[in-house]
Amino acid sequence: MEGSYAGEEDNHRRSSTLLNLFSLIHRYLNIVNPQKAVAVLDLAYRLRITYYDASYVVTASELGLPLVTDDVELRRRLKSNTNIVVEVLSKEVEAISSNEYIARKRHPFET
Repeated sequence: MEGSYAGEEDNHRRSSTLLNLFSLIHRYLNIVNPQKAVAVLDLAYRLRITYYDASYVVTASELGLPLVTDDVELRRRLKSNTNIVVEVLSKEVEAISSNEYIARKRHPFET
C-alpha cells in the first residue's frame, strides 16, 4: 500500500508541475490565461482537442462570452459534446463563427 501512496504523490507532483508550466507559458506568450488549468486539461483530453483550443473554451466560459472561432471542427465538437462541456465547466459554452459574431454586432437585437 505504501508504494501505491508514494506513486500517487509522485503523479500529483508531476501534474502540479505540468499545470505550473502551462501557466508560465501562458504568461510568457501573453495569451489567454484561464483560471481553471485542470479544466483545460480535462476538456482537451475528453473532447480530443488541443490544449490551446481548450484554453480558449475555458476562458470564454470564465468570462461569460461566446467563443468566436472559424474552426468548424471545434464548433462541432463543442456542440455535439455539450454534456461533457457542462460536466467540466458547469455551463454550456456557445461557439460561433466570426461571420455570426459580425452579424450579431450589426443587428444586436436579432437572434
